Amino acid sequence: AREVVLASSGHREVAPSSADAASDAPAPHPRPRLVVPDVGRRATLVGASGALASALGRACGCGGCAWAMAPLVDADKDGSALYDVRRDTTRDALFAEGMNTGMTGYEMAIADRKRVLFKRMLERLPRDEEATVVEVGMGTFPNADAYFNAFNSFDCALPAAALGSTTLCDARRSELTTTRNLPRLDIVGVDPNDAMEKYARAAFESARAKGTADGRVSNARNTLRVAHGVAEALPLPTSSADAVVCTLTLCSVLDPAAAVAEIRRVLKPGGSFVFVEHVLSEDDNALRAQQVALDGLQAKLADGCHLNRRTLQTITSAGFADYELVERFTLPGFGLISSQVAGIAIN
Repeated sequence: AREVVLASSGHREVAPSSADAASDAPAPHPRPRLVVPDVGRRATLVGASGALASALGRACGCGGCAWAMAPLVDADKDGSALYDVRRDTTRDALFAEGMNTGMTGYEMAIADRKRVLFKRMLERLPRDEEATVVEVGMGTFPNADAYFNAFNSFDCALPAAALGSTTLCDARRSELTTTRNLPRLDIVGVDPNDAMEKYARAAFESARAKGTADGRVSNARNTLRVAHGVAEALPLPTSSADAVVCTLTLCSVLDPAAAVAEIRRVLKPGGSFVFVEHVLSEDDNALRAQQVALDGLQAKLADGCHLNRRTLQTITSAGFADYELVERFTLPGFGLISSQVAGIAIN
């Protein structure tokens, strides 16, 4: 077994070795069958013209995949039957509307950590080509900004005197963005709540407009596809994603271990799994007691969100090859979800 050292505290958590993981690894899913979806299937490309998307969709059989490297496929039937449960569309619409505006404070508090994680993820992507990044439980797409602004320097947000002149600021910005040869990103968002899509698409367009307004990024042609699905049965082929992102999602999936195993399935060897999740507190007895006591109520009110998950242990037991930037931390002022974990697991 190996030890994962948490960046924030130096605390060590044991992760199984590759040999241990192999012996306990779940049986691989059968390779999904590539299908040509009917008109109603939700596989949309944001930002392409209708004619171009239609033509490319006919050519590649995914309803508008444009530059997509990873085709959308039928998810595992058994997994879908077990985990993609019937949903209340009215409740979904209300929940999506609430999430679109109700998490602003949290996103502001977590923004710095997300920027560090996304910057590292983007650095690990293949150079000078397209890369597929899967957002599992994309929701209203609060991470959209990070895809365009992860390399922005805070130097350029300081007064000009901090760098000596705005010219130096502009030069620094150019160095941070154009010399990295970032690949064009094919972002695939997967979520079981179909009402999230309109907010996700709006967030993507807003982030792209803000991130490219002054030429700050070279990957302005990033695209977004949205597909219905659950974390335990993703509609993607095996080893098709360069990275997977999961933020505030594993708290609400029906089977966290199955979800992480599915994430490993779709990741390419060496691919990055970025996670930011709230978890059961391990250093605050009073908070932990509250989380346990209120878990059932929370799940009913917040679309299955659980307060008592030990998500870091689930991830470190899943057989990943390595871990980076892993930390356990507290977000002051966020009550029952203030205990958090974040990091990158390497497949």
